[in-house]
Amino acid sequence: MSVFANASQSTNTIMRGNFVSFSKAAKMLLFDDEVARGVGARDFALTSGLIIDNVLKDATLYQGNRMGELLLKYNGFTGTEKLNRMLAAMTGAVYLKEQYVEAVAGSRRAVKRLGELGFSLDALRSRNGPDFDDMLVAGRKFVDETQFVDTPTERIRFAQNARMRWLLQFKTFTINQTRFMMRELQRRPVRTVMFGFGVMPAVGAGVNFARNTVQQQLLGAPPSRYQEHQTPRQEYLEAMANAGAWGLASDLMFSWAMQAELGELSRSVVTPPLISTTYDALNATQGARFYDSLVV
Repeated sequence: MSVFANASQSTNTIMRGNFVSFSKAAKMLLFDDEVARGVGARDFALTSGLIIDNVLKDATLYQGNRMGELLLKYNGFTGTEKLNRMLAAMTGAVYLKEQYVEAVAGSRRAVKRLGELGFSLDALRSRNGPDFDDMLVAGRKFVDETQFVDTPTERIRFAQNARMRWLLQFKTFTINQTRFMMRELQRRPVRTVMFGFGVMPAVGAGVNFARNTVQQQLLGAPPSRYQEHQTPRQEYLEAMANAGAWGLASDLMFSWAMQAELGELSRSVVTPPLISTTYDALNATQGARFYDSLVV
């Protein structure tokens, strides 16, 4: 069922760029439009967007874990991850070209957005606009920022060995999503808040609906007692958690809602996430500082 949640990660791509760029990118991939130098959109996205081998190695923990790779492939994770990264790469290229056009027209905000991607207006002008290599760089940056790849530089030292990687493998997305949201808050606070509390919970509700449809209608599983008695607040917070939303904050809010409304019964369910979230906060803080020091 994690495939449904993974499919929602393109929300990050829209948030990092905008819906217009994302829509144009999706159209280009659908019809395999030419990007530059006779290269089609799909080949371009594969070139700049796919780090899928690294994702699979991290998800299966050990290189050569053929069973894990096959499981991810045939349950749909690999295909979904590939599509997410292709969309992110193509969106980055389209977004770069759009911001360049607006910057040339005099938009200060567009000049700032170009700087966030690592480009200056003068340098792009000297090349008569973004060239193929520029679009590759922008595409790869979008992939790295929105789709994530877990690397040792993003973990504190004791979490880098194989056993700790196994224990924490399901928390890496939460940590990376937290970092992504914090960076977006710095760039565009109002838009980020609107996405985090509005768009992402709506997407999460769609994820939950898809999961329940498969489990109950196709597999014949009965609805859980918890979901039958959910309050509106719990439904909303669960939707946030399903789409990633605020990362660590979503985990905490959902845990608090469960404990407040289910009482003693929920302590065995809530306590472990709270403990792991405390660890995640330390991990994200220390890892982000080290990572940013390398990048900057």
